[in-house]
Amino acid sequence: MTEKSPAVYEDPTGSKGNAESTCINYHQTPLVSDILPTDTPTAVYEDPTSSKGNVEYTDIEYLEATSIEKDKLLCLENCESTQLDLLEENTSEDFFELSAASTWKNDPFLLIKIKHFTPEIISMIVEWGPCQPTSDFLPNKEFLKDKDGRHFHAGWYYRTHTDGTKTRRNWLTYSPSLNKIFCLDCILFGRKTAKAWVKDGFSHWKNMGIAVINHETTNAHIEASLKIKLRESVLPLIPSLEVNRKSSVALNREIVKQLIDITVFLGRHCLPFRGHRERWIDQLKEYISQIVQSDIISSRIFSVSLNSTFDISRKEQVSFIIRYVNETNGTVMERLLALREFPCTTGVHLSELFQNVFNHHNLDWKSNLVGQSYDGAANMSGQYNGLQAKILEENPQALFIWCSAHRLNLIASQAVGSCSNAVDLFGNLEKIFTFITGSKARSAFFREKQLELYPKQQIRSVKRVNTTRWMSHAYALNTVLDVYDAVYQTIEEVRNRDGGSDFKLGADCNGLLSYLTSYRFLMTAFSFKKIFEILEPLTRTLQARDIDILAAMYLVNSAKESIVALRTEETFENILILAKEFDDKYENEEFEPLRTTRKRKVRKMAGELCSDEVEQNPIQKFKVDTYFVALDIIKTQISQRFTDKTIEVMKDFALLSTKRIKELKKNPKSIPIDAFKAVCLVYNTFLKLEDVRREYEQFINCDLIVNETLPLYLHPNLNDDNSSLSSNDSNSDDTTSEQLKRWQNSSSLMCVFQDFCKAGLKSIFPSLFMLIKIGVTIPVSSCSPERSFSKLKLIKTRLRSTMGEDRLEDLMRITCEADIHEYFTLYCGYH
Repeated sequence: MTEKSPAVYEDPTGSKGNAESTCINYHQTPLVSDILPTDTPTAVYEDPTSSKGNVEYTDIEYLEATSIEKDKLLCLENCESTQLDLLEENTSEDFFELSAASTWKNDPFLLIKIKHFTPEIISMIVEWGPCQPTSDFLPNKEFLKDKDGRHFHAGWYYRTHTDGTKTRRNWLTYSPSLNKIFCLDCILFGRKTAKAWVKDGFSHWKNMGIAVINHETTNAHIEASLKIKLRESVLPLIPSLEVNRKSSVALNREIVKQLIDITVFLGRHCLPFRGHRERWIDQLKEYISQIVQSDIISSRIFSVSLNSTFDISRKEQVSFIIRYVNETNGTVMERLLALREFPCTTGVHLSELFQNVFNHHNLDWKSNLVGQSYDGAANMSGQYNGLQAKILEENPQALFIWCSAHRLNLIASQAVGSCSNAVDLFGNLEKIFTFITGSKARSAFFREKQLELYPKQQIRSVKRVNTTRWMSHAYALNTVLDVYDAVYQTIEEVRNRDGGSDFKLGADCNGLLSYLTSYRFLMTAFSFKKIFEILEPLTRTLQARDIDILAAMYLVNSAKESIVALRTEETFENILILAKEFDDKYENEEFEPLRTTRKRKVRKMAGELCSDEVEQNPIQKFKVDTYFVALDIIKTQISQRFTDKTIEVMKDFALLSTKRIKELKKNPKSIPIDAFKAVCLVYNTFLKLEDVRREYEQFINCDLIVNETLPLYLHPNLNDDNSSLSSNDSNSDDTTSEQLKRWQNSSSLMCVFQDFCKAGLKSIFPSLFMLIKIGVTIPVSSCSPERSFSKLKLIKTRLRSTMGEDRLEDLMRITCEADIHEYFTLYCGYH
């Protein structure tokens, strides 16, 4: 590869004409004398505060004394030739002459001289950033003092938040030549900004603390800062994307080459791919652990969910899943923190194990844990001695969420056992599964029938009805309805072939065939099919890793309203039509109609004036005793199981949804009086009510639509545990497939959080950002521990049942965190 020649730019300020200077490599630290033209006129800087009198500095001496912090104090180093060409072509002569003669290229003294900022000048100034020198890099190593002996402090470059964290004030720029501070954002994009921050400069150091806070919370400053952030977020991304793509392709090619070389070497020497030495497992485990731990520490706040199960060797394994957010790209991460074997799983013992695990990983759960989610077992969710109660005693901010997916599964289990028709339906579906899968011959015949009847479809297998497997009722029912012909003909063939010699088998076949050819089966099946069309997409969505608590409550309430909408005469008539169409589709089978119930005479008791009327119409009786009963149970169970102490906090989070922000844009005065009161009471170490409300009011003045009203009070009684979300706190659209695609844009915190991260709004709205961050960190379900158990079954098999606990945890971490692709670079030698 040929060496590139150094870039050359011309210095129009040189007295000897256009002097050529070499652009210094950014990996090196150049001398100032190498960069500054030797014939630049010498300027004298006097320091009246020096004990030695007036100390004089030349341009070169002054620049060398202040060029140490390259990224903060912008001199002439690291100049690209293209940038200098752009500066020479597009900037005004006044600005170029001033910047060339000044020691500090980003001194705000130069900016206030400019009457009009061109896009090129703005880009250059934004790239330079604010002028924020420290006292170590100034003459005499201190800031200039005023007549009262006060001076500027470098600590004012940072803003301290309520939770103790600090962020840099990227807008604050100090002028060493004027000994004043300015607002860089307001200079570039400010409108109706105080003159002291854009023209005259601020130097009243006595009132500095209050003045800075007052300025950075003004609407004019926030508007200017938003323009800066939005300008940065919409810069062209195509070149960087192309570079990343090419880098990824090159890396993947090298990895594949390494893998091919290893495979060829092992194949030539007849060596196995595995051996008894696997030190690389420890290296990968440590590498992944370091990445996860560093991400958690940088995120600061986190939540936890855990569950336990028996492995193949009958040991109780407890899986710890930790949830946090990545502020860089605005994504929610759920990582396996630990897998521990623990035989005693009472609430007290689980609490001890919990503390040991978090202390081992150096995580401050007493201060930074903001949420916890478990299933409904008493040792986990017990109100007094459960794990969640023990954690709340030490950390009241660890909000407990009963796993939404587990709650929904309990509701579905209640519905399928609500009446005799439902019990018969799912009981017979389980019989069909046992009947077909209990024999190799029947299973083979069932597959042959599918190939014959559905040649262009994939072969299906009947599903088992299992109360512990989520939505298995829906999968079993849909399978039988989809391959009804194959199921019926398989049972009929077995009866004709083996029923004569095996009387029990023949009776079972006759019972199944009689039930499958009845309107009782069709009506019940299509009734629950309608119900499962609402619940099944909901349970899959609640199991997603990146769903937040606000979106979950919105979906649950939408599902409840959709269930209520099914309780109409029109919907029931639609079910009758579906059953009739199914009957007409199979003309060779005669379906038995619903039976009319015999009217029973009940003796009247003495003094009884009226008697119960028995419904004689079989269709009306089915509607009342089966269809309406199932819907009423689901509606009641949703209201009971999804109402808890967290409901008041959910109301506050509801104000952060895109839909609510758009409403308040229309009418900012409609913000409830007690907005954010409940959530600030729970998370009082991270949030202050007045800061959250002020930033929220400023934030809603940014864009949006829709027009609905909000209640005057969100929390009529903070101590009322039985309060529930009103219709104003959730959307009322039906839970359809289209709605499931829209929920992120209408009632989810994730889209708002991602917008904050992409636009860099954390420094502008720190309290509001922390509130949204807490909302997306709170877990919705404990499904991730269940997913880790699926990996556990793949790793610890019958042939590897004696595996040690340390090795099992290492393999689990490597398997579960496969998306941390950096450990491939460790294996391939890339660092």
